[in-house]
Amino acid sequence: MFFEYAHNFRPWVLCFTLLVCFFLNLFWMVPAEAGNWRVAPIRISFDATSRSEVVTINNDGDQPLNLEVSAVRWMQDASGQNIYQPATDLIYFPKQLVIEPQKERVIRTGVKVPAGNQEKTYRLFIKEVPDRSQGGPNTVALAIQFGVPVFVKPTNEEIAGAIVDPQVVDGVISARVENRGNSHFRVKNISIIGVSAAGEQQFSKELSGWYLLNNRSRTFEVALPEETCSQIKTLDIQIQSDKIELEERINVDPAMCTAP
Repeated sequence: MFFEYAHNFRPWVLCFTLLVCFFLNLFWMVPAEAGNWRVAPIRISFDATSRSEVVTINNDGDQPLNLEVSAVRWMQDASGQNIYQPATDLIYFPKQLVIEPQKERVIRTGVKVPAGNQEKTYRLFIKEVPDRSQGGPNTVALAIQFGVPVFVKPTNEEIAGAIVDPQVVDGVISARVENRGNSHFRVKNISIIGVSAAGEQQFSKELSGWYLLNNRSRTFEVALPEETCSQIKTLDIQIQSDKIELEERINVDPAMCTAP
C-alpha cells in the first residue's frame, strides 16, 4: 500500500496523512475491499486441472477508476519475511484498465508451467492510479494497492509443520513455526494459555497469523507480565491454520521469568 502526497501541503495535512497510513496498514491483510472498489477472489489457486482464473473488480464509486496490474514472484527469507522478484511465468491481462462508475471488469490470469514438486507462489498487485486533476494544491491523494496471493500447487501436496524451540527466557515466550511441507499454509491465529500448578488460568494471549510458504519458518515472541510469570506452571501454545493444527507445551520454572 502506498501513498502519494501533493506538494506544499500544510502541517495538519501531514498529521492527517500519517494517521491514515497507520490505520490503513493495520488492516492491509483484509484486501477484499477498500474505498469504493472491490476485488474477488482475494486469493487464487492453480493445479494440474486448473491453470487459468478470472479476477473481478467492481467500481462502486461515482468516478472512473484507473488501475495498473503487475505480478511478482513471492518468496520468503529465512526469517519468514516476504521477498518479491519480477515474475515471467505468470500470465495476466490487461495490465492497465479503466472501470467506469458502478461497473465491473475482469483480469484474466494464468500460469505457463505447473509447479512440479514444490509449490510456486506469486502476488498479483492491483494498484489504483489517482486522478491528479482532481482536488487543489493541498489535496492528499491516497492510492490503494491489493496484493492477491497466487498459488500453483505441487503435483503431490504434502502438508507438515512444527512448533520448534518453545521456551521462556527472561519472561519472554518465543517459538519458531516451521513449514516442513511443499505447500504453504496460512496461520489463522496463535493461542497461548498459561496455567498455575493448581490448574487456574493465569495468562491468555491471542496473536494474529500470517502466510508461511513451503520450507520456511517464522519466530514469534510474547512478553509475560512480571507479576504473572512466576505464577505459571505450564504454557500451552496452539496454532490454527487453514491446513494444519499444531500444539506444544512449555513447563515454566520461576527462574525463567527474570534476567540473571
